[in-house]
Amino acid sequence: MLLRIIKALSLSLLLTVQPLWAAPVVCGVIQTYSALESIKDSSKVKFETFYGTQLELRDRILLSGDRCDVLVTDEEKLPKILIDADRALYENVSKLVRAPLILWSGNRFLFQKDISAITKKKLRSLIVPKAHLTSVGYAANQVLNHKDFPIDYLEKKGKIFKADHEYQAYSLLEPGNVQVGFLTKPLIMKDAKTTGSYWYIPNEYYDPIYYYLVMLSEDPATRAVCDLLSDPAFALRHFKQAGFESVD
Repeated sequence: MLLRIIKALSLSLLLTVQPLWAAPVVCGVIQTYSALESIKDSSKVKFETFYGTQLELRDRILLSGDRCDVLVTDEEKLPKILIDADRALYENVSKLVRAPLILWSGNRFLFQKDISAITKKKLRSLIVPKAHLTSVGYAANQVLNHKDFPIDYLEKKGKIFKADHEYQAYSLLEPGNVQVGFLTKPLIMKDAKTTGSYWYIPNEYYDPIYYYLVMLSEDPATRAVCDLLSDPAFALRHFKQAGFESVD
């Protein structure tokens, strides 16, 4: 009888702690999908993934209680929120990669040879993520305010539209509802190749758009995943294939 009780208690304890042994969950914004899935498929370090908007990731970490051990985000303010809420430590936040800003069109011929559509004021419509909501929008507005970027004719025609976030802008650009828009390169990558056509905006036109790696759990398995994602000899290659660049 005593042996059966001990076995039952051991089984109960095993079932209780089993979830703690599960692979760490990496939560990332939608733009990181290709890079993280490629890393996950190629690495012996095991982890699961979850993707969402900034708001969805914030709510998952702070409100839902669903597992999220590592965060990859393009918004510096979200790590700050997590630090203030005692869900992350300052020393566990680091810059991971950088996303180049582009002006993109679903029309693969528009920017195929040159950017005369811009310089000769031939654009028909433009969509821009909101500056106060996203780092992409902030960077895009820096470009729009640059003396060499002509947009006055689009403003007069009422052909400049706003999006709450980058993916919303892409969802209107991809089917052709808007002609061109500001995005980052990872969002227009498919099978390590670019889609549509784009103008690669010079770095000096805007502040860098960094992606941040945030470790939310300090157990060894989570540390191993963070070490993997920040490994320049392995992970960076996958990030570059997905449209990202190194921080330097």
